[in-house]
Amino acid sequence: MVYIVLSVTVWLLDRFTKIWVAKTLPLWSSRPLLGKWLSLTHARNTGAAFGLLSGQAVTLGIFGLACLAALLFWRESIYQLSCWGKLALALTVGGAAGNLFDRLVYGYVIDFLDLGWWPIFNVADCALVVGTGMLIWVLWRSELGGGHRAGV
Repeated sequence: MVYIVLSVTVWLLDRFTKIWVAKTLPLWSSRPLLGKWLSLTHARNTGAAFGLLSGQAVTLGIFGLACLAALLFWRESIYQLSCWGKLALALTVGGAAGNLFDRLVYGYVIDFLDLGWWPIFNVADCALVVGTGMLIWVLWRSELGGGHRAGV
């Protein structure tokens, strides 16, 4: 249950920050947040990470729905994950749901965190990267293969 709450919290945080940026910052305008290190820049991404598959919102939406359906299909295996694995999956699902919502509702993803030297991203992207990285680590440690189980 706590993992579902975490996924929903990630989704809500992503939604609220995107709504706030869209209402307070005109499209493609920027506002420094931490000097030259971080700015808020209201951007739209019609593709996947780094703008790949630009303009393919329907395809990316279908892919996102298929991934969520796969999680439901493999839910028995998910129950066997350690706390680390479930935490990783909760972050990944919350982030995926945030960007999937944008794609299905708007046809693009709202991005706003701008480091200047990296593509502009959002809260959902952060959760996806951290969650996916953790999930790779957990699976690498033979999480589902009966190997070492890293508990919290």
